[in-house]
Amino acid sequence: QDILKKFDKPKIICYNKKHETVDYLSRRKTNKNLRVYRTPSAPFRLSKKEVTKDTFDFYLSQTKHINNWDLVDLSAPQIVGQFLLNKDRDILYKLAESDLLWDNRIAIVSTLTFIRNNDLDDTYRLSLKMMNHKHYLMHKAIGWMLREAGKRDAKRLYDFVMENKSIMPRTMLRYSIEKFDIETRKEKEKNRPSRVLMHLRVVFLAVSM
Repeated sequence: QDILKKFDKPKIICYNKKHETVDYLSRRKTNKNLRVYRTPSAPFRLSKKEVTKDTFDFYLSQTKHINNWDLVDLSAPQIVGQFLLNKDRDILYKLAESDLLWDNRIAIVSTLTFIRNNDLDDTYRLSLKMMNHKHYLMHKAIGWMLREAGKRDAKRLYDFVMENKSIMPRTMLRYSIEKFDIETRKEKEKNRPSRVLMHLRVVFLAVSM
């Protein structure tokens, strides 16, 4: 209830495949290719002081109801990241091992709050831990967090990419080096193993464990 008080009257936003805003009421019966968001009219922000243990526990108890990556990206840094900013973060590694995709995404996206406080260690550890994740939404999320970490320490990201580029999924790699100059990006993507070889490597690692 305390969280809900942060919201003004919600509104509905619809986007088509080109991410153009369209009128929901006039198009919902004729166009099935719409993406619908129910969002607060004012941005949802929580300060560190406002994130209580009850709020944190309740949030993580409801992850089975998540049905879209947007819900994670808008809330995880504000709730999980803020709550854990100066606390033990073992829970993130448990979430990373969960069979639920959204738990995995919460684990890595929550580190955005740490990154903004110049704390990059958990971002890199979780990226390594979930490097071989099968879902492309995780490849994007991890690449995104690595790119954000690179804004704080470009050399550390460069070294991480150099060490792991041969095993990083292509989408993850491209997202993470997006801010590199063009020549550097080409160099990092060069000589990567094919997708087939990557798949065989993952299978081999799984069998040998």
